[in-house]
Amino acid sequence: SQADLFEDARVVICPEDDEDATARVEALWQSLGARTERMRAHEHDRSVATTSHLPYVVALSLAELGTADPDALRAAGPQWNDVTKRASFDPQVMAAVSGKNGYLPDRLRELSARLLDLAETLERDDEALHRFAANVSEKIR
Repeated sequence: SQADLFEDARVVICPEDDEDATARVEALWQSLGARTERMRAHEHDRSVATTSHLPYVVALSLAELGTADPDALRAAGPQWNDVTKRASFDPQVMAAVSGKNGYLPDRLRELSARLLDLAETLERDDEALHRFAANVSEKIR
């Protein structure tokens, strides 16, 4: 138990038709120190498809790729653990939830297309990754 467990945590509330019930749920989370945000259920599902479920599936894919190559893991360092950590999440929970997100297949296709474009660009221009990394890094700061 930790008194400040939800302090400054982000909690998304997907309101139903009962505004009073939604307000009570919101007040409960706020009383625990959480920052609440209201979002329609479909907006929430689309968002977590990108920010939670896609990273989980990517981690699974990377872990599978790495473990399929006996030599790959011989040189693995801390970054490998950072990137594949999500793959160790309990599949009874994470795979079950992620697999039911209807937005996930489209996000996977979008990521696949971006990765293929990047691979083709890198074959032509070995400085492309630097520019791509700098651009993305600037956006997430």
